[in-house]
Amino acid sequence: MLNDTHEAIVSAGLAADEVARLAKSTDALVGERAPQTLAKMEDAAERFGKASDELAKLAVALEAPATEVSETTLPDIQETLQNLNEATRSLEQLVEEARSSPQGLISKPVAKDRKVKE
Repeated sequence: MLNDTHEAIVSAGLAADEVARLAKSTDALVGERAPQTLAKMEDAAERFGKASDELAKLAVALEAPATEVSETTLPDIQETLQNLNEATRSLEQLVEEARSSPQGLISKPVAKDRKVKE
């Protein structure tokens, strides 16, 4: 039993020595790298702040063009698409008439001239 107790005390002493060495190496590692890591984190935070400011400026700068696109350009495009759809339907009707009665196209009177909306 004394041998077991002695071995336990020796093992505990060895373990304590290992913990002490680990603590020293951890302190050294933290002591060396912590300042560098904190400096890098500060630099990254500063760059993030600058990027955030630039993004806010960009959002303000894009507001006017986005408003113009939504209020002017998109309605113009929509009107143009409607005109294109009307022209397509007229052309489809003409093609259908030509398919169903090719002779009707030849014998029809001349159509009135139409002005195209600009």
